[in-house]
Amino acid sequence: MWVGTRERRRGQVEKYAASAESDEEPKTFLAVNWLLAEERFDVETELAFSFLNFLMLGTPAAPLRKALESSGLGEALVGGGLEDELRQPTFTIGLKGVKGDNVAKVEPLVLDTLKQLRKDGFDKEAVEAAVNTIEFSLRENNTGRFPRGLSLMLRSMSTWLYDADPFEPMKYAAVLDGFKAKLAAGEDVFGPLIDTYLLDNSHRVTLELQPDSALAAAQEAEEKAKIEAFRATLDADGIKQVIDNTKALKVKQETPDSPEKLRCMPALSLSDIPKQAQTTPIAVETTADGATILRHDLFTNDVLYVEALFDMRAVSPAQLPLVPLFCRCLTNMGTQQLDFVGLTQKIGRKTGGISVYPSINNVRGEDEALAHIIVKGKTTLDKADDMMELYTEVLTTTDFDDKGRFLQMVLETKANMEAQIVGGGHSVAAGRIDAMDSTAGYADELMGGVSYLEYLRVLATRVEADWDGVKAELEAIRTAVLSRKVPTYPTPVCLCHNQGNLSDHHTCGSIPQASTPH
Repeated sequence: MWVGTRERRRGQVEKYAASAESDEEPKTFLAVNWLLAEERFDVETELAFSFLNFLMLGTPAAPLRKALESSGLGEALVGGGLEDELRQPTFTIGLKGVKGDNVAKVEPLVLDTLKQLRKDGFDKEAVEAAVNTIEFSLRENNTGRFPRGLSLMLRSMSTWLYDADPFEPMKYAAVLDGFKAKLAAGEDVFGPLIDTYLLDNSHRVTLELQPDSALAAAQEAEEKAKIEAFRATLDADGIKQVIDNTKALKVKQETPDSPEKLRCMPALSLSDIPKQAQTTPIAVETTADGATILRHDLFTNDVLYVEALFDMRAVSPAQLPLVPLFCRCLTNMGTQQLDFVGLTQKIGRKTGGISVYPSINNVRGEDEALAHIIVKGKTTLDKADDMMELYTEVLTTTDFDDKGRFLQMVLETKANMEAQIVGGGHSVAAGRIDAMDSTAGYADELMGGVSYLEYLRVLATRVEADWDGVKAELEAIRTAVLSRKVPTYPTPVCLCHNQGNLSDHHTCGSIPQASTPH
């Protein structure tokens, strides 16, 4: 087993281009990074460290993630923890949006939290939730809209590229059983990993990215100077050669591949495509209180998929930008029965995951859009009642009193939106244009575009100045969503016994009725 032995550098400081026009105080990015091994982990170590990574960072209640997010030192996490797809596995964690004196506090917080985890270990409930969540994901192998075969191929590349067995990443069953047996026997499987690969591993560097409002202009000037310097070395023939090379490259790029090259690529023929469109079986039921249930009887390897849709047209337009954070609160703020740590662990133990999000879609030929809040989850059939009870609990008893937790979510969302605009400006601009063309586009802009970012910046200060008012709006959204007074069409609850491929435009609503599908 390899452990880095080189002297650890105290830190590496670099600059990033910050806006000179922003009214906000420039902030620092800081990440603590480990090189875990010179070669890929063996299968057993990789699985064990994957569980450790999930326990430390996989949920908002995970202790390392919680320690950083609730510290107030920064706005959001950076680094995704374990990265094991390269030849040398790494571990990275830190914060972005760090101000002034807080920069020096991030690395000690990371290391102190790791030492505390090494000393105290993890809660039994947290370990049980991690095992259930990861095993559920492995056995389900649900890649959503992404082609499953392509997903398996990409997974195999993590070993295949380095002359190892390409099927190794798929052979998890025996290793997982052995890992669970160690846990059942009371063996400490996580403490030695923390010691060996993190605390005692000196192959570590802390990277600090400091804002520099003059850097962008300096980089542009440097690039122009390089171009001018190169051009100055060219005579007329040299300039002509550059032009000719550019034209030749364009011709090569635009020339179709030869038939011989095309035959190297597998392709579908018309006979490979079914002539009949695949249909999804649908059974429609209506409950005594008027809710509609749509059942889809498909093979899902005994996994139950449930989507409950709630009409949100009763939500005030002024409160629409608050809806995404309201949805996040339902699974991240705790309830009257459980704090958010306990709620997260219960969701992990009883389900394969629960998510809540808004969805607004245009209807062809109509001005009014379909607007819903969707509660989506999956579980095994024997835990169906547990999941439906969780649905009711988060919808009706979420506790909005934790001001610090809510402010943390606001700042994290704001930081992520700022990063999204930098890296995906074309998508942001497209959304802005779509907002002028349709009701759904306008709503999406308010809940996820530039307008949303502006709202978040104001909300961050409003939470401090008017928390009671913000909390009252969250309660008002819940009342509006659960009122069932606005819909003029049937509002079903979907018990989707399928792989989650329901149409985006079917409509649901009402608090779920606990029932076991058959």
